Amino acid sequence: QTATNGILSTQHDERAAGYWITGKNNIFRGNSAAGGQFGGFWFDKPKADANYALVFENNTVHSHGSSDGAGLWLQSGWDSNTIDYNRMKFKGLTAYKNSRGFWADGVTATLDSSVLADNRVAMTGNANITSSVVIGRSANLDSTYRGFAYSDRWGGVGIDLYNNRSDVTDVTFINFPAPDANPINSSACRNESVRVRTKGLRFVNAEMSYCKGDTLFEDVDGSLSGTGKPSTVVSDPLMYTSKEPCTSPSPSGAVVCDGKMDQLYVFVQRDLRLASRVTMTRAIDGLTQDMDYFPGFAIALPGGEHTLDKGLDVLPSLNLYIAPASSIGSSASLSSRIVVNLPAPDAKFRVYRGAIDGCYTCGFNATLASYRNELLMSAADQTALLTADGDAYFYDSSAKRLYLILKRDKPVFLERTN
Repeated sequence: QTATNGILSTQHDERAAGYWITGKNNIFRGNSAAGGQFGGFWFDKPKADANYALVFENNTVHSHGSSDGAGLWLQSGWDSNTIDYNRMKFKGLTAYKNSRGFWADGVTATLDSSVLADNRVAMTGNANITSSVVIGRSANLDSTYRGFAYSDRWGGVGIDLYNNRSDVTDVTFINFPAPDANPINSSACRNESVRVRTKGLRFVNAEMSYCKGDTLFEDVDGSLSGTGKPSTVVSDPLMYTSKEPCTSPSPSGAVVCDGKMDQLYVFVQRDLRLASRVTMTRAIDGLTQDMDYFPGFAIALPGGEHTLDKGLDVLPSLNLYIAPASSIGSSASLSSRIVVNLPAPDAKFRVYRGAIDGCYTCGFNATLASYRNELLMSAADQTALLTADGDAYFYDSSAKRLYLILKRDKPVFLERTN
């Protein structure tokens, strides 16, 4: 319900749920929540202690229509005091006719042995799902709900992912007809870093549709791609090149590549007032990407050379850093590094290795000089740079370009000295 009296307008009123859960030691078995505007089972940031023991098994939730809530909603307090939902078992859930069936909002959780049907979105967030059935539109899908007509979006998305990693194992998807429905979907289709590991999938009257973006599917057994062998499925030129053994794009938009692949994110942290946009070009295929927000990132291909259009010509300092775009792929040192070159009008600069692995912000602030623990030396030429065992850089004085080797999780800090 929505409160009409302002005095009563609290979260209890505006976000009323069938079960509002803040305790850490509750057991939920065989319960039902039906017909709510906001949510059915709302786990509202329960606080953890050493012995918490929440249990959630064989519950049913249906007909919760708010776009803000969910049938089963797990919320995080964004701090270490919130319970670890992944320690719990969310098992035997039946969720149907909800705006969202299961939403792991900012937390990681696993749904097991469940049935999700006729939801606008069956599952979303940092959610894993195993041994379950996801139905887009069943014979029980009414023509209207809560006074408004079902649109094509109802039953349109099985698993909707954003900026996270998900495992989908032994799941059957039923009745997601193309083109207005999708069993597994990437919310933003771009710059969301969605990674999905799939195994044991079955599709009945259901067809995948892929949008362009940095989404990668590790198809462990080929059940997603239909190849019957381990594959990687991507849908954007950002994620592969013609040198890799990949199929041509299919009508669904997917490209299937043999085995495992590895991509890297290039982060360029800088003063956005001086360089609001930095464009990176990959030498291997000439593909360009704009980094126009903070800290800004682009997809790089391991072992390759990448060119930035701005550098020490307009920026007094910047951080460069690469991180895995996925946990899938080789960890060999050669494939875990790239070459980056950028403008440098003269040789008046210093190059530092950051002190903290994986921290692309450390060292950017001049007051944090202690994070720059290693001053790198210049290599004699590009060949020497590429074969160097240690960290180094090369400055091409004729081209006015600075060449760097970036290694996974090893930040580099640059600053002008003039």
